[in-house]
Amino acid sequence: MFERAYDKPLYEYIVDTCKNLEVLPGLTLESWELVTDQTKIRSEINKRNAKDPKIKNNRTLERLAQPNRTLYDMLYLNFRIQAKGHDVRIQRKVRILKPIRGGFYVRNGKKVRILNQVVDNSTFVKRNVLNFKTKMYPIKLSTIKSKLKFTDGSSATCQCFRLDLLSKVTNPLIYFLAKFGLMGTIEMFNLENVMSVVDNPLDEDHYMYLRAADGVYLEVHEKAFYSSHPFVAMFTATLYDVLSDDKNITFADAYDNDYWYGRLSEVFSKKRMVNKALRILVSFNKITDVGVKKQFLIRKHHKKDTFTIVRWMMTNYDELLKKDSHDLRFKRVRANETLAFFFDKHISKNVYSLLNTDNPPFEKYVRLLNSINEHTLLKGAHGGGKGGSTSMFRYERYNDFDAIDISRYTLKGPTGLNGGKKGISMPYRDIYPSQIGRYDVNVCSSSDPGLTGYLCGNVPLDASGYFDPEDAEPDEYDPNIDEILERFADDHYRERRDDYIMTQLSRDEDGFIVLKKRMTTAEMQREFLAHPEKYGMYRTNDGLRLTPRMDSVDSKGFMVLIHRKTPKEEAQDYRDAQGFMVLKPVVTKLDRAKFNKK
Repeated sequence: MFERAYDKPLYEYIVDTCKNLEVLPGLTLESWELVTDQTKIRSEINKRNAKDPKIKNNRTLERLAQPNRTLYDMLYLNFRIQAKGHDVRIQRKVRILKPIRGGFYVRNGKKVRILNQVVDNSTFVKRNVLNFKTKMYPIKLSTIKSKLKFTDGSSATCQCFRLDLLSKVTNPLIYFLAKFGLMGTIEMFNLENVMSVVDNPLDEDHYMYLRAADGVYLEVHEKAFYSSHPFVAMFTATLYDVLSDDKNITFADAYDNDYWYGRLSEVFSKKRMVNKALRILVSFNKITDVGVKKQFLIRKHHKKDTFTIVRWMMTNYDELLKKDSHDLRFKRVRANETLAFFFDKHISKNVYSLLNTDNPPFEKYVRLLNSINEHTLLKGAHGGGKGGSTSMFRYERYNDFDAIDISRYTLKGPTGLNGGKKGISMPYRDIYPSQIGRYDVNVCSSSDPGLTGYLCGNVPLDASGYFDPEDAEPDEYDPNIDEILERFADDHYRERRDDYIMTQLSRDEDGFIVLKKRMTTAEMQREFLAHPEKYGMYRTNDGLRLTPRMDSVDSKGFMVLIHRKTPKEEAQDYRDAQGFMVLKPVVTKLDRAKFNKK
């Protein structure tokens, strides 16, 4: 803790934020460089504010002059913009506070230290709303009661999900449907073997049907709905809610991605526009930036992007609601990251401004990068006001207790106290068993008891600042859902429904199946030459070549040779240690499909 080994250098957080700008199409961060030699830093200062006349008239002294007597390094960021027919490279500079021995920075000629901030690992509960922490603002997931009326006359009351994000409260599946389509969304939640959307009830003996509109029915296996994981009923209610929200939806619309693009854009505007939906999806993905993926202790496939995080929150919703927000098992410590927050906040505002512009011009991209200048980070880090970012700094105290000031912590600050400081409840000021041996309970602030104090000198923290890195987040859905649904799923259900859906979608307005003309040999050759990658080939200067199988190629591109076994060795593989023959079970199509999915 005294070395702050859990804290990355400040410039790394800034680079991560700039890398996150690559979610914008046509914008890339090609390279960056941190210059720590003060004699090689060329700064631009406002000479009108320079009191020393020598600085005003001497360019050499101007290079060495530090504004406001603040020591800093210089970070050079090299961007490339490829948009609207332009290909331009732009370099931006950012002043980074220079660390000195003892975890100090020099600000306005005085040594200061950043407070440790104790924040939640991933999620917290506030007013029965599940919040996932990000750098900017939390992803808020909640539920409402929904009554389902099936075509057979039965009914059920289920929880329906609601997502509060990007200043809009809507059905979370609207984002998934626009990105992955209807079947892709159902498969993403591992429910493709018990659920489909059809145009008519097909098997009312084993399946229940919810009528969303004329010719649009949500089909779900009856036993899977009532007897399996409770999430099946919650997902059914959520999917039915988004389908029935548009009474004019058709069966073809349900399987049309452009339709869902329009529905998503309609949430944020009154018109259905594909371009608007694409920009919304970019904003949606930006919420989970590089820093979020590195920090949170959940499995990699759960933090791949914002979609996987929302999926994890939905599938483990009940378990996440039970987490104790005051337990230090679910918290971590950070320091430099609090300063980088203000830089990320400033950049994100300009990104959202670009995304909210229809068909943004090239100048908009340039204006985004121009918002990054030498003073961007320092302005946020040196903001005035007692309740501002300056409260994260503590000046050096020249007494015997100076050494332990590095262990000082606070629950306040950016994104602290579960998203805000207003209305601090009494439980935050109590002492909990998980704090023993981690918080120094003998030292307490007189003005903010329980909100600020000192960490114990020997408190164990991992490389990312977590108190309990081994205490994993709940993940009960994925390991169990396949085994649960296997008792109800029909081995050939998905195959039969896919064939039926494709047949129904190929019919014209009169109900006749539209036959597609078989391509001639010449047409097939033209198709093959135009898109060889679809057929396992790739183009080179010498012509077309066969794409090698990646499972037989190592990381350097060399073919991996496999030793051919002799008949005696092959026979030995089928015997156990005692020499008895081992019989292998027959693998069904369903088992093979589940193995491939995993």
